[in-house]
Amino acid sequence: MPLYITFDNQQEAYFPGQEVKGNLNLNVSSENQVSSIVICFCGIGVLQRDEVDNKETKQELYFDQVSTVFSCKGEGDTKHHFEIGPKTFPFNFTLPQKIPTSFESSTGYVRYSITAYLEESDGRLQTAVAVFTVNAILDLNRIPKSRLPCTDWAQQDVCLFCFKCGPVSAILNIPRRGYVPGEYIPISAEINNLQNKPISFVKATLVQVVKYHHKSGPKKIKRGVTEAARICDAL
Repeated sequence: MPLYITFDNQQEAYFPGQEVKGNLNLNVSSENQVSSIVICFCGIGVLQRDEVDNKETKQELYFDQVSTVFSCKGEGDTKHHFEIGPKTFPFNFTLPQKIPTSFESSTGYVRYSITAYLEESDGRLQTAVAVFTVNAILDLNRIPKSRLPCTDWAQQDVCLFCFKCGPVSAILNIPRRGYVPGEYIPISAEINNLQNKPISFVKATLVQVVKYHHKSGPKKIKRGVTEAARICDAL
């Protein structure tokens, strides 16, 4: 008796406050006796302190709502016979307004899911889980600094074995600080190579910085999201 969940929104992505609609689908291949069918809507944030053992040490629950789709409990008969064939049970749930965007990493996650439980009359329990995405709305127009340009400068002394080759400095510029997913970030760089060997290519990396807050203290994780490289004339 396979059990699975489908969403009306094929992208399976929603905004806070939006209604999540879908169907719980049940394919009955032989006559079965069912006691109850329950759906749970859950949003949770988890911080994992030990990345090796994957221990969940801190949780934050955003919502946890249970909806009974079908039940014989409380009636004279505690079981119901489903005829052979497909069965569909529609569901809907309105997301809270103030919830964070979905996020996944090896250190922690923000995850939203729907879990269905089907209890058969003999006590056996079937489950089906479907994860969906929440994209919180961020209006860059409300962040004045997002329109300001950004410039940074760095210098490093390059060494080969025990010999100093000389310094390399770079000035990096981007026209503004705020961007949305899918938007190009134009980068201009001025490189001053004072070492005694040429530079044949340059590379820029977009780094994501995530800060986790825990009672034992904050933890900051950096990871490269994407990068762009360009072969250039020897500098």
